[in-house]
This record gives sequence, C-alpha cells and structure tokens, in this order.
Amino acid sequence: MSNASAASEAAGTPHAYQKAKPLETHGYIGVAATLLFFDHSITFVEELDFIWFNKAAGLGNRLGFLVNRYLTEAMVLYVSYMLSGDSKGLTDRVSCQIFLWLFAIASTVFVAVSHFIIMARLYTLWDRRPRIKWILMAAFSVAISISMTFSILSAHQVQPFLKYNLILHMCTFAKKPWALPFMLGALTSFDLFIIVATVINALDRPHQKQADVMTALQRDGALMFTVNLMMAVFGNPSNCFVTLSFVWAMCSMVNSRLQLRVEGLRFIRFVPTLDDPLELYNISNAV
Repeated sequence: MSNASAASEAAGTPHAYQKAKPLETHGYIGVAATLLFFDHSITFVEELDFIWFNKAAGLGNRLGFLVNRYLTEAMVLYVSYMLSGDSKGLTDRVSCQIFLWLFAIASTVFVAVSHFIIMARLYTLWDRRPRIKWILMAAFSVAISISMTFSILSAHQVQPFLKYNLILHMCTFAKKPWALPFMLGALTSFDLFIIVATVINALDRPHQKQADVMTALQRDGALMFTVNLMMAVFGNPSNCFVTLSFVWAMCSMVNSRLQLRVEGLRFIRFVPTLDDPLELYNISNAV
C-alpha cells in the first residue's frame, strides 16, 4: 500500500473506526469458539464410543458428524483468528475476498448437512412411508437450492464493498447484500415446514416421548434462523456477520449432541444387560 493511501487511511481513522465499531462484537465469536471446544471436550469419550468405534454408526453418520463438528470448529476458529486484529492472513482487499468466499462456502455446506441429518432423523422416527420421504426430500432440495443460490449471490454482492482497513487491521464492509435475507428466509421456511409436517404426522400416531424432543429441537432451530433473518433485515452488516457465526456454532453443538444421543440409543440395543440380551426395541414393545 502506498504512503498516500496509508495517509488517507489514517486521516479517516476516527470515521472508519466509528463505522467499524460494531466489529468489536467479534469477541462473541471467540466466546462461541470457547463453548464449542469445551462442549467437544466433555463429549469426546461418547464420540469415540458411539461414532468412531461403533460399527453400527455407518459411513454416512461419521461423515455427517465430521462436517458438523470438526468443520464448524475449524471455521469458527478461523473466523475468530481472522477477525482478531492480529491475523497475518488479512493483508489486503483480496485476502478479505478470499476469507468471505471460504466462509460462505463452508457455512452453506454445514447448513445443508445439518438440515439433512435432522430431516433423516425425523423421517426415521416418525414415518417410513415413501410418500413422506419424497415430500421431505423435495422440500429439502428446494430450500437448500434457494439458500445456496442466494448465499453465492450474497458473497458476490458484498465484494465491491469489502475494504481492508490498515489501521484496524481488519476487513470492513458497510452494506448488506440484498440476497442475504432471502437466503436465511429459505432456511427459516424449511424449518417451519418441518415443524408443521411433524405436528400433522403426529396427530394420527400414539404419543411418543421422542416427539417432544424432536419438536423442541426443531422449534429452537427455527427460532435461531428467525433471529438470523431478523438480523439480516434490520441489523447492521457487522452484527449480522457475527450473529451468523455464533448461531452456526450453537447449531453445531445441538446437532452433535443429538447425533451422539441417537447413536448412543442404537448402541444400547447391542449391549447385554444383567446377562440377558435385552434390547431397547424389546423393552419398548413390552411396555
């Protein structure tokens, strides 16, 4: 960067800092990373038992857990480092653009995988009819396709407004892409669709305890994406970005614990209890 550019940047520092002040909230991303790694540390033994050393888990569940847990940790740590102000990876506008594209691609992959896992669990727990499966798959495909399209558009639209601030040593952008609310709106609509489908499907079935758990998880997930949607519509660009990162981390924790719980229950079916080969399936049928 030339001396003239540096002088111009320094002269505009107070104004630039005022505009970038919301970026101080990047500390919340550090909190999200801390919570994520702490939760991972206290569930690591269960992860080894139910995911990696459990043959019944299958390749699909392991890949899903890998993306949901480890990809999220890597990206949240990466985002926290890049926005810390001490990053060596942000040196100019081009590096800011690369950072934003990586975030957009990784977040899209995470959203697709996590929603597919939840949808598959609901299908398994509630209904195995082919018609329900195709309805869920069609809704999932439409929602993820719309979300992915607007995610790419959002990353593309924000490129002209990305700037590297020499004084703050940070990427700044002053305008939200108009495609962002549509991306989050598609995900929120899909969550609401899943909740409605679950309630309708439960009306003609006996009450099951799992229904309460799954409905609560879907409700919480829908609330998270609703908060994201409201922030995308009414919030400033910096707060919107930080909120996305924080909710991403929280969703990863919920989905990881759900997967560990489900795999743990399936694992119990193959563990002898009191010298009798009792299975959870047989116990539930006997009640």
